[in-house]
Amino acid sequence: MPRLVEGYKNAPADTKGHYLGALANLLVHIPRAAVEPDLPKVLPLLVQAIKANQPSAQSAALSLLSALIRPDPAAKSSPGASTVASLLQGHLVTLVSGLLEGARMRGQIKVRCLSLDCLSALPPLIPFSSL
Repeated sequence: MPRLVEGYKNAPADTKGHYLGALANLLVHIPRAAVEPDLPKVLPLLVQAIKANQPSAQSAALSLLSALIRPDPAAKSSPGASTVASLLQGHLVTLVSGLLEGARMRGQIKVRCLSLDCLSALPPLIPFSSL
């Protein structure tokens, strides 16, 4: 994962989408507890993947975000959704606009459903004044 993050930072603009897609598709298959320590580095990239023009990267990033913003019933000591909520505060404008765009995306039902799922999970996490 660190190689993908570094590769994204050093990649030319026309190949950054490939790194976002690879990272999002990789993170979906990693246990939540392993992803949480790297969230400050990964979350901005997930937000960018949600706004990318690659449906596979979008759906993978949305699946991961949806899993992260929901409480993890298996973890008793994991900070979980509250940590994600505090990290999301700095990305709300970009995230909400990306989720709204995804919810209106024609022909991509998975992206639309995942976008709506993430949008519906935000109000309990984020104070209304921030939205």
